[in-house]
Amino acid sequence: MISNEDALALTGNFYSTDIEYEVTLTPEFGSQHYAAFRCQGIEIGYLVGFDANKVKLLKNDFGYTTLCEQDFPVQKGQDYTLHIQAIKGHIKVKINGMDVLEYTDENYLSHGCVGYGILDHGRMLVKGIRFKEV
Repeated sequence: MISNEDALALTGNFYSTDIEYEVTLTPEFGSQHYAAFRCQGIEIGYLVGFDANKVKLLKNDFGYTTLCEQDFPVQKGQDYTLHIQAIKGHIKVKINGMDVLEYTDENYLSHGCVGYGILDHGRMLVKGIRFKEV
């Protein structure tokens, strides 16, 4: 994905609820590279991924809110496999097999598509999209 502004690509079942989603992202340029899930279009959904040297879980409900974040060194050109589990409002994230974020959203988004995106300008490679309803 290459973009000079915010970009989001979505796929899958719009009505998916509880999910496991795995995707490999390779940041190439820029600082904000994300996997997306429970997206109901470009203005509603969750993003999890990298903002400079942090990993963040964002919620977009007609405006982005950071739900949680943690320091995470990101190297350009390196593969990062994100495994996201979302059961009701409980969200768990692993990167390259390591637990990195866990959050419970009391006012959670109940369903939506999966995908990936860039906030601001940038370039990233996307590989191995795997998705299942649980």
